[in-house]
Amino acid sequence: MKTLLIAEDEPDIMILLRLVLEKHFAVIEASNGEETLELARDHHPDLVLMNVLMPKMDGIEVTKRLKEMELTKDIPIVLVSSLSSPADIQAGLDAGAVDYIIKPFYVFELHARLIKTLEEERHGEK
Repeated sequence: MKTLLIAEDEPDIMILLRLVLEKHFAVIEASNGEETLELARDHHPDLVLMNVLMPKMDGIEVTKRLKEMELTKDIPIVLVSSLSSPADIQAGLDAGAVDYIIKPFYVFELHARLIKTLEEERHGEK
């Protein structure tokens, strides 16, 4: 089973994500940017699903830092955010995210995009 690190500071959204995704992934949870960095280094998940707006360090900065570290640079990152302007999306992708999903999202679409991301990574289609 693939490991998914979910970084989300809103408890209700974290519960929803966990309930939906733990059927398909071993889930690790982080509630802020600093914790996300630490857990990514310690557990090297197969994929990170991260909210952009988080305390202590936002998802854009965490993405940049994960991409700078040798140990975590190859972990695919999917950002989720209520920030939906083209500039916000571009900032997330420029930071190194492989996808950017706008809240509110459809759970089935989120799951499908995570699976597609993992398949592309496995086949070297980054």
